Amino acid sequence: TTRQFEMNPFQRTNYLNNYQGQPPYSVILVVMLFIVAGASLILGPSEIHVSCSDLVRCLSNHLFHTSTTTDIIDRILWDIRIPRCMQTMAVGAMLALAGVAFQGLLQNPLADPFITGVSAGSAVGAALVEIAGISTALFGWVQVGAAFASGILAVVLVYQISTTNGRTPVNSFLLSGVIVGSLLWSLIPFSMALLQRTTETTRLMFYLMGSLQSATWTRVCMCYLLLTIGIVAIRRLASQLNLISMGEE
Repeated sequence: TTRQFEMNPFQRTNYLNNYQGQPPYSVILVVMLFIVAGASLILGPSEIHVSCSDLVRCLSNHLFHTSTTTDIIDRILWDIRIPRCMQTMAVGAMLALAGVAFQGLLQNPLADPFITGVSAGSAVGAALVEIAGISTALFGWVQVGAAFASGILAVVLVYQISTTNGRTPVNSFLLSGVIVGSLLWSLIPFSMALLQRTTETTRLMFYLMGSLQSATWTRVCMCYLLLTIGIVAIRRLASQLNLISMGEE
């Protein structure tokens, strides 16, 4: 986390000494990420054999325009596997960013968007847009906006329930998030039962389960744009979040 308060030279020396001799975990994790990502692009059904040279040739063709010819392997990699892999990394990064922000703010390692009701609220908003049949409007931004708005409303509801006499204990906030989240999650199968349309119900289930089957480069760009906005927002609000995490005393 970013240190927002000034440290004297003695404190700064102790802070740096605590990290000397530690393995470069960030570098190790990044290397592992690229290894797993590369393996996921190459491995697949036995009917389709993709080699490392095919992957390098595909990336070279599309990034550096070394060749204008494409084959079935190139299309599988560039149009299907690479967008899915890129979107998977973006979604994982956004979940990690949200989890770190909640855990730092609430000073509780159990806090995450699922516990605090944010995920349930966003799922309800996305489900309503999917049921209304306008999920693909404005290149999918309508569904993203609805999920964001309903997630904010869920947090506001959790905050109002957990606040007593102007104070909001962390434990009450987490318990209220579990209650509100359970209630909102129950609304989704209820709406699906009322829908009684197999096509929309199946599509909604795949969406809520986090399917990456329909990943495209447009959605990849959308995910990384939202990830960048989240990182910038949390960095800009880091000092205010640190003050809030110190408690109300």
